[in-house]
Amino acid sequence: MSAPRASLGMHAVKRDVTMKSVTITDVAKRAGVSMKTVSRVLNNEPYVNERTRELVLSAATELGYAPNPSAQNLARGVSHTIGLVYAPAVAGAGAVIPHYSQGIQSGALDACERLDFGLLLLPCARDNPDPGLEIVRQARSRRLSALIVAAPVCNLPGVAHALQASQIPYFCVSPDVLEDGIGSVSVNDRQAARRMTEHILSLGHRRIAFVRGPHLSRDSDERLAGYLEAMQRAGVIVDPRWVVTGNHMFESGLACGKDLMTLEPRPTAVFASNDDMAAGVMHAAYGLGLSLPADVSVAGFDDSDIARTVWPPLTTIHQPLLEMAAKAVDALVAEVKDRGAGDYVSSLKPFIFDCTLMIRGSVAALSHPDD
Repeated sequence: MSAPRASLGMHAVKRDVTMKSVTITDVAKRAGVSMKTVSRVLNNEPYVNERTRELVLSAATELGYAPNPSAQNLARGVSHTIGLVYAPAVAGAGAVIPHYSQGIQSGALDACERLDFGLLLLPCARDNPDPGLEIVRQARSRRLSALIVAAPVCNLPGVAHALQASQIPYFCVSPDVLEDGIGSVSVNDRQAARRMTEHILSLGHRRIAFVRGPHLSRDSDERLAGYLEAMQRAGVIVDPRWVVTGNHMFESGLACGKDLMTLEPRPTAVFASNDDMAAGVMHAAYGLGLSLPADVSVAGFDDSDIARTVWPPLTTIHQPLLEMAAKAVDALVAEVKDRGAGDYVSSLKPFIFDCTLMIRGSVAALSHPDD
């Protein structure tokens, strides 16, 4: 299929070279008006004589004139480009894009291509002394139309204030605070965690441990709340030792897993609030000679690549990252266009997505019902 696509592209280039592009000057000559008048009509400005408006629009139609969106935006001091701000997993030259950011990037890129916008990646280190100022500086220097700011960057001190003060349209991904008037996309973390815990409970488990993420993080707190709600509804009293704290990295899952696997009595299942920590728990269990899921079941959250590469494959929660990113891009493009209209009213708001339970081999029915 690649050859036909390449051939079509070559024909398109040849046609562009041989055909003269219609300009605003051509439209002005055909309509018998000034270029300024044509510009006012095409930008739908008020106080233009209706007869003149009809002449210009008729001339533009006859000539096949199509305004260049990129040129229009450049004239207004912005590019036809959205910036995606994310935190690299590792700072410095060896920085990599985390799974979560990769999903948002892919979804945003597809949506931008569909809407004829560009996408520019803007890595932002978590230890930047003034991340908000740096984000705004980059957006203005590159004349970006809008910004998508993914967690954890959108939750860093000063970022929200700097973005609001800049007047640059922006969308947050998984912010700690959801506010009307501020665009954001996130998932129903509590509902998803509750559903996962209920699934594990339905398989006979009662000693279910939970590896939470960092404190003071909305998604981490909500996932813990969902776990606790499900346990309470099932009439299970949670041993405080079953809830441990990691930092979303594999190493913290390994450390938490070792602590949990040496408890007496040992939990029969562990639900980690992200896949990397779940993989660490699995590694800890194997290191102690335990079999999965016969001796202990392990579940995660995110449905990242590691969920399908560990053995057994990880039961986890799938977040609709592509759809979330597309929603952010669609809303921002509409916002950028609306800001050029007369009676502008912002339509940005939070969007919350549901998640999907992905059942795989790492969670199974309790082997010994008496446990």
